[in-house]
Amino acid sequence: TIEGPIEFVHPNKGCLINQREAGVHTDSFASALRAALREDPDVILVGEMRDLETIELALTAAETGHLVFG
Repeated sequence: TIEGPIEFVHPNKGCLINQREAGVHTDSFASALRAALREDPDVILVGEMRDLETIELALTAAETGHLVFG
């Protein structure tokens, strides 16, 4: 997940969940999404899409086979 702030800490029960907080773990939603895509995720949750760069990255991720929630 990419959130700002993290609203719920997901327990790792049978899967690996990586949570990033925009402004704490990364500079922006776009940079967090770019970093997440390097890890080849199955599912991406983007808490907020406020700028064009984040929206474009989320669409590209969806077009390349990732399940993206926003």
